[in-house]
Amino acid sequence: MADVDEEVTKILTVSGPPEGGTRVTIHGVNLGLDFSEIAHHVQVAGVPCTPLPGEYIIAEQ
Repeated sequence: MADVDEEVTKILTVSGPPEGGTRVTIHGVNLGLDFSEIAHHVQVAGVPCTPLPGEYIIAEQ
């Protein structure tokens, strides 16, 4: 099986306060087939983020 690279294609909400708390939506390719695959691996600008399980949607195409 060939390795498949993840690719972020769109980020909605491009700025927020330095203290955090801003909801960010990330669209991409091959980011994970299940929430558990991304649960502890999301960073924006090097800052760890907390993904929301109820907001995670797997690819439809």
